[in-house]
Amino acid sequence: MYKEFRGGNTRLPESTPETWAVNFAGANKIGLLHRVIWPFKKEFRLIKKYIKATNENPVLYAGCGMGQFVALLNEKNIPAVGLDWSVQMVESLRIIYPIYSWHVGDIREMQFQPDSFSGIISWGVIEHDEQGPEKALTEFERVLKPGGVLIVTVPVDSHMTRRCSRVLFEDAEDPILFFQYFMTENELQEFVKNAGFEIIESGAFGRGLALLFPRLYKNINYRFGLISLLSKIVTILYFWKKDASTMVYCVAMKPK
Repeated sequence: MYKEFRGGNTRLPESTPETWAVNFAGANKIGLLHRVIWPFKKEFRLIKKYIKATNENPVLYAGCGMGQFVALLNEKNIPAVGLDWSVQMVESLRIIYPIYSWHVGDIREMQFQPDSFSGIISWGVIEHDEQGPEKALTEFERVLKPGGVLIVTVPVDSHMTRRCSRVLFEDAEDPILFFQYFMTENELQEFVKNAGFEIIESGAFGRGLALLFPRLYKNINYRFGLISLLSKIVTILYFWKKDASTMVYCVAMKPK
């Protein structure tokens, strides 16, 4: 497991409700492109395959950020609620998506009753606790009903992700602060199993301009809007490059 540090001149120097609210300040309603792409994304295909949600036991998106996936799931008739620890973010979501359920809370100490959810999804969240992911995973196990399914992702630990981190933040200003952990597939599996889950499936996915060409990514002028376009091109062109994945995922079940 690789411990990544970032300096004070980066966009998110540390993980706090305030910094994440700043990062997601541009949240807005989902558009046509999201709706078209969503059914083909790995995350959605895993949810459709493994999670059977009901109104009584919906899906919890733990660390929902901009809330778009919660809205998309509900549009696909998969009942889902969102949880985020930023009060500011949740207040914005309640305005943007007033018909859905949004909660403020810390994934390491949630206020939900035991056995409340048929599924939990948490993408790119548990790696931001410097003490490790154990508290969050234990809470996920508590609030999932028996037979419920967890789908969790974290950044993959590979020579490419480590190189990318070094290039992007090599000139970061002090103070240098913890930002996240990178994990191998086996490490993520062990954390999930130790929290009481049975592993169903795991793997890696995702490509990106930053990972394959970190110096190019670093030097592109953001004002030209090239990052998103080039990242999509890279994703298509380098689909074959198995060691260039950005995220590792784990699907697991709470024993019945």
